[in-house]
Amino acid sequence: MISVQRTTSQDSAPIVIVGGGVIGVCCAYALARRGAPVLVLERDEIGRGASFGNAGTVSPGHPPINGPGRWRELVRSMVDPLSPLYIPPRLTPGLARWLWAFARHCSPGHLEHCRRVSEPFARLSLSLHDDIAAEAPDNLGYTSDGYVEIYRTRTGKAVAAHEAEYARHQGFAPKSLEAGQLRDSDPALTDSILGGYHHEEGRTMDPFRFVEHVADLARQRGAQFRTGVTVTEVITRQKRAVGVKIGSGEDIDAGVVILATGAYSPNLYRKLGRPLPVQAAKGYHLDLDDSAGRTPAISRPYLLVERAVFCTPLPGRLRLAGTLEFSGVNHDIRRPRLEQLTRSAGQYLHGVAAAPVSSEWCGLRPCMPDGLPAVGPLPGWPGVFAATGHAMLGMTFGPATGEALAELILTGRSELPLTGLDPARFC
Repeated sequence: MISVQRTTSQDSAPIVIVGGGVIGVCCAYALARRGAPVLVLERDEIGRGASFGNAGTVSPGHPPINGPGRWRELVRSMVDPLSPLYIPPRLTPGLARWLWAFARHCSPGHLEHCRRVSEPFARLSLSLHDDIAAEAPDNLGYTSDGYVEIYRTRTGKAVAAHEAEYARHQGFAPKSLEAGQLRDSDPALTDSILGGYHHEEGRTMDPFRFVEHVADLARQRGAQFRTGVTVTEVITRQKRAVGVKIGSGEDIDAGVVILATGAYSPNLYRKLGRPLPVQAAKGYHLDLDDSAGRTPAISRPYLLVERAVFCTPLPGRLRLAGTLEFSGVNHDIRRPRLEQLTRSAGQYLHGVAAAPVSSEWCGLRPCMPDGLPAVGPLPGWPGVFAATGHAMLGMTFGPATGEALAELILTGRSELPLTGLDPARFC
């Protein structure tokens, strides 16, 4: 059990949250709902980072990026630029250390550890997502029909079965579906599909609209937001956080600082002498415009197992999203990888090649080498809290992360077990 000295909502200085993505706004909402003064500082616009263009799925029970033998895939990916998981030839010291730590966590024992740590977060987040969606506008596109992992090969079937078993061990109940059942529901699926698993507990939404909505809920409860503001360092006094400095030179007082800075985390943590091993993993999306009726119509999201691509129906479009590319902190689009989304989806869905593209995007997911986020107090710095490293599960764990940190900061303890997410495990 992690406990800290509590911070009361009567403190004059606000709780400053650095980062306005899904994690930052969920923290803001949870704190503001409890009456705490909150100020969110975002370097761009709210929700314009990885939260903007992800697959829009809540995937409870989904395993982390670490898995037994996954390190072999990392090695193979270095020579295949179209691999779902790709590392360009740029082995920096930081990435080399991260890969070594990643490989050490690709074991059955660690996978079981991730399951135990993740389960309470996944269950709480599902309930919180439903509560948040109940107050949402129609354009959120929120559905609770789950998603289906579909496969075309024996190898894909084995992967899907393994992931279904992982979900079952968390108390969820994915159902096996035959190819005929799948095509009866969605005739756009090709004849090459052998079967799938329906993860009924999943949720779907427009991720950007979700972040906007949660930010609005936080504002309604008194939270303040400043955009276009880059935080350059945490100001400390007597080894305690007292504020932040921004790029213009302005100092902003803070009673507590939450660093929800995603893929941009390393710099601020390094300045505090606690360099969290966060690596940016680039993901891509293509949105196919369905206004002209030329885009495949599907009733629910599908995860294409062999290609690790999500096909998500969103209001007015079909989103193809996926890939993990460890190419550093940049937004350079590698067109062959972007176009691979269309080629991959075309193996599972009829009509993808002819569908008009309405959006091309890439974003950076923050990944920790053990596949678990860092959530909790930063060692040695009272008043500084980490909230980063959620990888592809930011939408899934965002609401629970906000609840856990709000409880911890305001009461000194959290009902959710945070020991497995303690930043101290790496710094």
